[in-house]
Amino acid sequence: MVPPKIVESAINGTYLAPIGTVFASGIFVILGLYALSGAGFTGKLINKLPLVNYAIYAIATLCIIRGLLPLQLWLRHPEKVNDTVFYVGIV
Repeated sequence: MVPPKIVESAINGTYLAPIGTVFASGIFVILGLYALSGAGFTGKLINKLPLVNYAIYAIATLCIIRGLLPLQLWLRHPEKVNDTVFYVGIV
């Protein structure tokens, strides 16, 4: 499901694929830190992050929207959604 431009970058050895991977990984690390901070894992490992309550609500909202996207696509264009994508979105 990767865009062809990123695949070409990885094959040709250009910097687009690794920079994009580092950027996406950085986003996941930040979201994980906010999740840990919201769950109360603060202290020696990490400090309480700023705006943690707003971040948790924003992350939850984005996850709900992401989960609903395959459902609405299935309702409008069922041929474009395979079973795996549909069930992962629902879960």
